[in-house]
Amino acid sequence: MKKTVPKAITLEEERTFMSNERTLLAYIRTTFAALILGFALIQLSKNNTSLLKIGIATIAGGVILGIIGVVEFRLHNKRIKEEAEGEEE
Repeated sequence: MKKTVPKAITLEEERTFMSNERTLLAYIRTTFAALILGFALIQLSKNNTSLLKIGIATIAGGVILGIIGVVEFRLHNKRIKEEAEGEEE
């Protein structure tokens, strides 16, 4: 039985992984800011329907932005792993 030794992660690959994680964290931070702003606008819109609509749209935009961030992270992570495995061979 032949054992395979896992390839050591190079500094370049580690930096790429961490950069991808930082980008995800930026998406998450922006998502939370949009959600907080949306909830604040809804709280401030006692009789102002336009402010209520803007608040709801901001919350929806924040949720969509969060989903986009997670999808982008997963796609980039998959591509990074594939490239790392391709260089191994």
